[in-house]
Amino acid sequence: MVQGLATAEFVTANAFVRRGALRRLGGFDERFERAWREDSDLQFRLLEEVGPVGRSANARVVHPVREVPWGVSLQQQRNTQFDALLYKKHPRLYRQRIRRVPPWDYYGVVALTALGAPLAVAGETAWAAAAVAGAAALVLRFAWRRLRETDHSLRHVLEMVATSALIPFVSVYWRLRGALRFRVLFL
Repeated sequence: MVQGLATAEFVTANAFVRRGALRRLGGFDERFERAWREDSDLQFRLLEEVGPVGRSANARVVHPVREVPWGVSLQQQRNTQFDALLYKKHPRLYRQRIRRVPPWDYYGVVALTALGAPLAVAGETAWAAAAVAGAAALVLRFAWRRLRETDHSLRHVLEMVATSALIPFVSVYWRLRGALRFRVLFL
C-alpha cells in the first residue's frame, strides 16, 4: 500500500503548502472523494497557478506499512475512476507524470477474453484458444511485473496471480465508469 511513496514526486501525507497558496487554490477539490489523485491535483494546480513545487532531499518520513487483507489490490481499483477526473482537469500533466499511455494490456485482457467465448460458440476453437492464450499471457506478464521486487511466499504469489487475472476487468470497469461520471474521453 505504500510501495510508491518512497519515489513519489508529491505526496500530501508529507507536504508543506503555504496557507496563502492553498487558499488561492481553494484547497483540495472535493470531487476526489477517496484518498486518490487529490494530491496530484493539488500539485498540478500549484504548478499551473502558483509556480514550481520544491522538494527537500533532507526530509525523512517514516510511513509504517500496515497489514492489508487478501486481494486489497482489487478494492483499490475503485480509485481509478478518479484518474478520469485528474485527466479531465490536467490532461498534459496526467500523461507526463501519471500514466503516459492507457493501460492497453488491461484492455487487451478484457477484449481477448470477451472475444474467446463467441469464437468458441461459433465453432472457431483454434481462434478462441488463441484469444484466451493471449489474455493468459498478458495476465502472466502483469503478475510477473508485480512480483519482481516483492515477497515470493506461496500465499503472496497465489494472491498476485489471482488478482492479476481480475484487476484488468475491475480496473477497466472503474476507468470507464469514471470517464462517464466525469464526462471525459478517457481510457
